[in-house]
Amino acid sequence: MKTITLFSVFFFIIQICYSQSENLSFVLNIDTNEKGEFLNCKDGMKRHIFKEFQLSDDEKMYAIEIYEDSISTLLVCENDNWKRINQLLDETSLFSDTTCQIFFPNIEITDFNQDGFLDIVAILNTNINGNQWGKIFLYNNENQTLILLKSAEDSGIWAEPIYNKQTKNIHCEQYSSAFSGRNYISTYRLEKYIAYPLEKEEYDMGYEKPIHRYYIGKKGKWKLKKEIID
Repeated sequence: MKTITLFSVFFFIIQICYSQSENLSFVLNIDTNEKGEFLNCKDGMKRHIFKEFQLSDDEKMYAIEIYEDSISTLLVCENDNWKRINQLLDETSLFSDTTCQIFFPNIEITDFNQDGFLDIVAILNTNINGNQWGKIFLYNNENQTLILLKSAEDSGIWAEPIYNKQTKNIHCEQYSSAFSGRNYISTYRLEKYIAYPLEKEEYDMGYEKPIHRYYIGKKGKWKLKKEIID
């Protein structure tokens, strides 16, 4: 009876810890108002954002730094010095050309791999079809570091990634218009901090006759298995 009671208490504590990490998920407010307009922005002034934040159970400070219409960077403070973890974006679409509204990156602090610790999902781009592309940084609690999780795409970017804890798989989807572009769905197996590609189905409408391609994962890359011209 005591064993069952102790197990129940232990399981209850684990549930609380997980619920806390799940409830702490939030989208980082990068100094914008409710309309998405950059605060304290004036005509003729360079726009520069330095937003500090913390992850759960980690005393380190992290920051997103954005310079005028050019560079977005993820940083960590170590020994009182800010060090670059990764350059998130290098485009001209960070801010609106006519207003002080910021478009990207959209930083979500969430427990992506459901291990009880908050990670970072940085959405870097989107389009009219509702697709979203971004980078994933998983938190390694053993050495308190963020690890960039790369996809098998050439850019290493993720398209609409969703993690299933039961299967330990990451599912991705990308959709184009009905008459052009490239659609695909893909699946990865997440092991610790590495995503191993499993399979991918692609429908390419960039040709006179659409092409169906089937891939399998091999040595961390996509290998074409079959190609069918419709």
